Amino acid sequence: MANNKQETVDTLYVKYQRTLELLSNALDQVDSTNATIEEQSNTIAQLKAELDLKPKEVEVEKVVEVEKEVEKIVEVEADIDLTTPSRVAELEAKLAKKLNPDVN
Repeated sequence: MANNKQETVDTLYVKYQRTLELLSNALDQVDSTNATIEEQSNTIAQLKAELDLKPKEVEVEKVVEVEKEVEKIVEVEADIDLTTPSRVAELEAKLAKKLNPDVN
């Protein structure tokens, strides 16, 4: 049973690593985008002009049904290694540097 749980944790770390890699690639793509500031400023000015023409207050009435689920927590003892794999830790550090370049 503990082996199955360890496999589950390992699988989660593999998925987490993939997510971090995708995030890193996305941040690289954002950095390499060559959209011009002038074009964006013109679009913003046009949208602001359109917004000024629209009414300031809108009344919307919605009926919302909410379903509530309650989870039952069951504690089970298991010997599971929860240490972060080195590759995941490296990716986390790489992303931290990209997101906060001022911090060492």
